[in-house]
Amino acid sequence: MTTFMTGTFTSTGAAPIILALEPGFDLFTMVNISDVGSTSAETQVMRAYYASQMPPDSAYRNLKTNGANTLALETSFIGNGFTAFDSSNPPVFAATAVTAITAASPASVSSVAHGLAVGDTVMFSGLNGTMTPMNGLKFTVNSITNANVFTITFDASAAAAGQIGNVPATAGFVTKVFGSQYSPHNVIIGPTATMSAAAGGGVTIVDPSNILLNMNTVPSFEQYPSQYTPFQRPYQVGAKLRLYMPATFGTTTNANFIMAQIVAINTQTGYAVANQLQLKILPGNPVGSITTAVGLAALVWPAGGAGFKRSYPFVTDIAEASAILSEAQDNCGFRGILIGTGVLGLGTGVATTVRTYQWFAFKGYTLTTPVAPGN
Repeated sequence: MTTFMTGTFTSTGAAPIILALEPGFDLFTMVNISDVGSTSAETQVMRAYYASQMPPDSAYRNLKTNGANTLALETSFIGNGFTAFDSSNPPVFAATAVTAITAASPASVSSVAHGLAVGDTVMFSGLNGTMTPMNGLKFTVNSITNANVFTITFDASAAAAGQIGNVPATAGFVTKVFGSQYSPHNVIIGPTATMSAAAGGGVTIVDPSNILLNMNTVPSFEQYPSQYTPFQRPYQVGAKLRLYMPATFGTTTNANFIMAQIVAINTQTGYAVANQLQLKILPGNPVGSITTAVGLAALVWPAGGAGFKRSYPFVTDIAEASAILSEAQDNCGFRGILIGTGVLGLGTGVATTVRTYQWFAFKGYTLTTPVAPGN
């Protein structure tokens, strides 16, 4: 076994740490170098380690004996431990049952022993009632109320209109997930977005070839830090996009699958909305596509779960047709390890004094079949 990488990091213990270890690893270990010899009454984590084939979120660790400079017996656990991370084959976490989600923003989610931490990305499934549209979407955990309750943030006006859910859910599941290795991702056109004809050339006269797409509340499939923030990375003027517009969202069917190019971002007179896109319809669209934006119907998200279709309006980059390669072609994938709050600080996910840890990553050869001595 060879130590191929080592380093240090600091943490208050309140949030997970992700380290990129591109070659992968077989064994990862870390030691608390801030509290060597300490007789503090805190029982902080002094040493922890993880083997690459262990379950996600698990760890072995030693806590400092309370009020002494000795270590308690080594223990193992699952929940906010270490997770080997490979974005091309992300780890799979177990789902926990959801018993309630409040119809507010931030929304309070009740899930017994959820095991989540602030900053975790989660996906919902099986939600009932008017919160059906949240199924399959990914959100970021904004706060931890207790071991059984956490909060997320989404568009409050959409909730009030019943587009994401104005009646609390009482059943479903939540699962911790990792995001895509590409950024930005396909971007959903949000519940409070609008779509109409736009002016062209910096004047107020409507240009029939221009679409004004107000994407102020835009949930991305892999959005951080909140499902309803605009773009993880802003688009560029000149980038080309394709629009996917399911008929159930009220806009003209012919708007589906058209190609358009960004000519302005949040600059059109009278439309001072963040991340608003002005798009010019491009030639060469499929037969039957719209050729002008005049009379284009506004987007209308279906209310609640009634008749909701599991298909969202969204835009995606078509960089192969553009001279500008946007960040959608940026491969952000990596191998590494996620260090959970159970092996940082007090091991409880509670912010405390900043501590420094030295870590070691080991890698060796793998023998698929044991070899007897002398053979």
